[in-house]
Amino acid sequence: MSELDGFIDRPSKVFLKDIIFNPAIIIFVLGTLILIIVIILYFKYQITEKEINVIETNKSTYSITKDIYIDISGAVKVPGVYKLQEGDRVQDGLIKAGNLLGTAHVEWIQKQLNLAATLSDGQKIYIPFESESITNLQDYITKNNLSINSKLININQATEKDLEKLPRIGAVTAQKIINYRQENGNFNSVSDIKNVSGISDTIFSEIEPLITVN
Repeated sequence: MSELDGFIDRPSKVFLKDIIFNPAIIIFVLGTLILIIVIILYFKYQITEKEINVIETNKSTYSITKDIYIDISGAVKVPGVYKLQEGDRVQDGLIKAGNLLGTAHVEWIQKQLNLAATLSDGQKIYIPFESESITNLQDYITKNNLSINSKLININQATEKDLEKLPRIGAVTAQKIINYRQENGNFNSVSDIKNVSGISDTIFSEIEPLITVN
């Protein structure tokens, strides 16, 4: 009986050994495993790529805009400080201020004011009245090689030399402005500079477009 069992068992062992060490079968098994791994990696890559595309789409859809503040005064219906968005234009600022008055200096606006210019944070826009003399303002701009959008002089931080660059402001008046600032604190608005001795309404009308408190 044992001999018969050995005879019956011998072919199965040989057959199993042939299967395990058969090069064709080994290549088939390895090829199948590699194919499965490739398929898994492919689908994983596709899912990751879709997630990246969704994130990039959300970033482009929900862009963050920055608030800016500008000061508009002169011949506009509602002068004041207004909040706009970064990238807004001068025209957007004038709309915020209720647009121009009928007494605005049209010739100056047509020649000097660029309605399409991009606004910047802390910018001052002054619209002169038709009856207002702007000769001194134009002389100041030409003399100092400035443009209408040049950086304004901050009267809360300006030195004596900076203040002397303003039309009709000499060393004595500049020092008075600094003394007033030291005694009373910063100016809350550009019109507060009229509280300084020697700054008349006439002088203020000439320097207003050139100064800021921001």
